[in-house]
Formats: sequence, C-alpha cells, structure tokens
Amino acid sequence: MMYYLPKDIVDIIADYVEEKKLKNDVDEKKLVDGGLCDNIHAFDYFRKICGEERKKLKKLSANESSAAAPFLLQYLLEDIDWYCFSQNSNPSAVEYLIQHPGNINYEAMSGNTNPKAIEFLLQHHSDKICLETLYGNPCDLAVEHVLKLVKKEKPPICWLWHNSHPKIIDYCINNFGKDCLRHFSSLPNDKVVDYILKNQAVIDEYFSENPHPRAVDYLLKNQNLISKYFSANENPRAVDYLLKKPELIHWELFSGNPLIFETDPRIAEKLRLVFG
Repeated sequence: MMYYLPKDIVDIIADYVEEKKLKNDVDEKKLVDGGLCDNIHAFDYFRKICGEERKKLKKLSANESSAAAPFLLQYLLEDIDWYCFSQNSNPSAVEYLIQHPGNINYEAMSGNTNPKAIEFLLQHHSDKICLETLYGNPCDLAVEHVLKLVKKEKPPICWLWHNSHPKIIDYCINNFGKDCLRHFSSLPNDKVVDYILKNQAVIDEYFSENPHPRAVDYLLKNQNLISKYFSANENPRAVDYLLKKPELIHWELFSGNPLIFETDPRIAEKLRLVFG
C-alpha cells in the first residue's frame, strides 16, 4: 500500500535525516575543526575530512549526533576524551558511562542533559556532583533538584546564566529582580527577549546568539549591534544573512552552527518518492 503525505510533512521528515550536506554557499576552506567537531549535523562530513587521523577524530567526543558516540565506542575507545564524552547526552554515551563509572568526569556529567545521566548521579554519586555545573543544566530532573537546593541556600546568579529552563528564569526574576534578565540575553525565552527589547541599553554581544524571531528581527534592523556570536545563531534568517555577508562570519562559531548543513536533496527526493 502506498501512503501519500503532504509536501510540508515530507520536508519535516527529511530535515531529521542524519546524513547532511554542507550548504553550497558555505566556504568549506574556512571551516574550523574546533567548531565542526561539536556540530550535530557535521558527523559524516567531519569523519570524511579527518580520514584516519585519530587525533582529530577524538574531537567528536562531545558530538551528540546519533552516530558519533557509537562510532567512537566501536573504533576509538582508547582515544575518547572522557571529559567531553561525559557531557555527551547521546543515549549510547550515557549508557556506556553508567556501566563504566571509572571513566566518568563528574564535573562534566553534572551538565549532561540526558535525564538518565542526572538520575544516575543523584542516586549513586550525589557527593560527586559539581553544583556549579548542575545549576546550569536545563534538564527537568536537574532543575527539579536545583529548585530544592536554592530553598536552602541562594546560589550566585552566575551559576544560572546559561540555564534556559523557564522555571529557572522565573526563579531568577523572583529572587534577583527583573534586571537579572540581561545576563540571559542569548536565551530564546519570551520574558528575556521582552525585557531586553524594552531595555535596549542592556543589549550585549551575546544577544546576537539569540535565535528568538523577535531578537533576530531587531538585530537585522540594527546591524551595528551584531557581534561575532551571530555566527552561532541557529535562526535560518541569521545564517542566510551571514552567507550574503561572509566578511562578518566568525568561522569557528559558524562551523559549529547546525544550519550550515542541510538534507541532501537526493535523500529528500527519495523520501518524496516513497511518501509523497
């Protein structure tokens, strides 16, 4: 039986296909390994350009694509960077670490966003958790634990700056005042963006990384405020803008942006033939 799906649904499915190709307008000669290795869409590309260079391939230790961790565990086990691997939320990475706790870096794992990693730490190694790292973890289970801890002792706000969880942002507003939102400028949270656009004097260079549609709208209308962090912005309009103005690109940050890759049109076409 043949099933037919609307084109927009097929496009969404195609977008989740692992194998990606570099966008044609990206100058691959300027890409930087330090950004590519963590790019969730760059696994196949990075593996091809590295060839057999084990020293380079070990940089994939923090890459959270579905293929990276299994690849490292099968072919490069002795070369894995265990600090980076302990941050990796890929289920294969977390499962391996739970079974081989001697390889865990507990500071790094405290920031792992996989609920199984946090559950393991809370149940078996709570004394080894790095609180400063845990406070920045947006995983629901980590946030639930953090909100219990803050009732006993108010943390330094800098421990919370990168936590995008709405409950953490609400906690900060209630306990540090609304002005604290200026420290969250890169996060695509409605309350953060509302505050910053109403108090434009607090806009800093990290606001350029904010992919919220209204943040990108504002930056494109006020291009003098765009900083190098715009290269890390995961809003398609930001990437399109930079590809038209390559002189503004920060290549290490841009190399880590998932949106510089796209589904290979040949794969998308196969999906359309099957589903469309």
